[in-house]
Amino acid sequence: MSNIIPIHYFSDIPNNEEGGEFIRLARKFLNRKRYKMRKLGRGTRKVNGQKKSYYYSSSLPHQFSERFSLYIDDHADARKLTDERFKAWQDSQKINRITKHLLSALGEVEEDCS
Repeated sequence: MSNIIPIHYFSDIPNNEEGGEFIRLARKFLNRKRYKMRKLGRGTRKVNGQKKSYYYSSSLPHQFSERFSLYIDDHADARKLTDERFKAWQDSQKINRITKHLLSALGEVEEDCS
């Protein structure tokens, strides 16, 4: 499961020398501490695509791709989501402990009233 929200920045990059040079330079100057770049193959799937890979999220093997799309993932967003989920989990643990204490206290009060 990935928390990263992909952003489709570049599409229809040709699978030739010019497109390869563009991708190489984009990777060279990318701030890798914060971002990750993914290259997905695009093109006709009738001949070279894998079985049942007719979805746009599927990538063609690069040697069969007519063109490429570049996705840039922001790792800071993923860390923020992870931190928020961890805080929510901590809060749920606190609520569980409080509930147990309240139920225990309620049980003691019911015993005293009996």
